[in-house]
Amino acid sequence: MRQPPQRLGIAPATAATVAYLVPWGTNSAARALAAMQRAELRVFSADEAFVIGGREYPAGSLIVKVKANPEDLHARLTAIAAASGAEIVPTDTAWVERGVGLGSNKVRYLKRPVVAIAYGRPASPNSVGWVRFLLERQYDYPVTLLRVRQIAAADLSKYDVLILPAGSYRSALQSAWDSVKAWIRAGGTLITLGEATRWLTEEGVDLLASKREDRERPGDKKSDEGESGDVEESSAKEPDEDSEAAEKKAKEGAETKPFDLAAAILPEHEAPDRTPGAILGVDLDTEHWLAFGYDGDANVLVGSRNIFTPIKLDKGRNVAVYKPADRMVLSGFTWGDVVAQIAQKAYLVHQPHGKGHVVAFAEDPNFRAFCDGLNLLFLNAVFFGPGH
Repeated sequence: MRQPPQRLGIAPATAATVAYLVPWGTNSAARALAAMQRAELRVFSADEAFVIGGREYPAGSLIVKVKANPEDLHARLTAIAAASGAEIVPTDTAWVERGVGLGSNKVRYLKRPVVAIAYGRPASPNSVGWVRFLLERQYDYPVTLLRVRQIAAADLSKYDVLILPAGSYRSALQSAWDSVKAWIRAGGTLITLGEATRWLTEEGVDLLASKREDRERPGDKKSDEGESGDVEESSAKEPDEDSEAAEKKAKEGAETKPFDLAAAILPEHEAPDRTPGAILGVDLDTEHWLAFGYDGDANVLVGSRNIFTPIKLDKGRNVAVYKPADRMVLSGFTWGDVVAQIAQKAYLVHQPHGKGHVVAFAEDPNFRAFCDGLNLLFLNAVFFGPGH
């Protein structure tokens, strides 16, 4: 069995009188948060950066207030620092030199999330296994397994987070959909991965105001431009032109145009070619809580046909979008037409509903627990979602 890497945390040197701070942006900080939540400590997170004691703490940084927690808080956090590898900094002042104050309404209480993972058909067993391994083994955080066919009868109010691994849930969740929607509006966080996100965009589901795109063909945009050009040309004609003569002329032109068999037999709706496997770059909206801990971009693994249209600003946020085509492909292989179409499309979308959230990934960020650099994107959804 592979041995876990040794972690060297930075424990608080002295007991704090005001709070303990954990700078956000490392997997070690996320392990520390998971441990604090397991221990039922009261933890807060700052939605904006702040400077205290001459040091800057990025957005997402954790604040563990002394007065809100048990008397042995220092000993508990010392042990958590050693086990997680995180840096935990004591502070004896609440004076913030710059940024959000420790008592601001932009400092969010992070309730301990109760997490459910859907499993059984149609959920991909691989996707289920990857997310369980990440949460239970790598971050030692407990989860509840919930059979897809049991969701309709389940009391979803027991859970704060519901994760739908990759899979097509249209028929499997049809009877449960009203209760899932009501649960989200009441404050639940729904996280969908890969093909589960495609299902959210289907007609009648109405939880993600995006769509999975069909294949783009070279003639599509040109024909649109041609139509607009025809409108401009016709508007410039003299009003007394013989419309019947113009119509006859257009008809004669259509009859002489050769029949294009290749174009005629193309399906009306066809998915883009599947990317066999590539690492692509995405740009991140670092002001959104889902991207806390990142500097502005990340590298993601792509291995599907999924290309999602970016969401409109009045519906939600495109937290991660693929980079422009000329600097997007970092490794692996994908097709030229896919590169052109997927550039600047959505990888990670957040759409609020009532008090709750839909967090939708175009791909599975937990693939084989391979992309450690994406852990925070997923864990931000799990731990920060219920606090927002």
